[in-house]
Amino acid sequence: MNRSEKTLFAFILGAAAGLAAGFLYAPEKGKNTRKKLSNKATKLKKAEE
Repeated sequence: MNRSEKTLFAFILGAAAGLAAGFLYAPEKGKNTRKKLSNKATKLKKAEE
């Protein structure tokens, strides 16, 4: 494995670990979180106009 392959592997492994930690420690259900994010995105979009 060359250096760039090791770097890519480390990045992917780190992203997977972060995703897993996020799922384990999420304060709310995914449905509620997606709804909140959608509402915030809509508000930000309207504020830019």
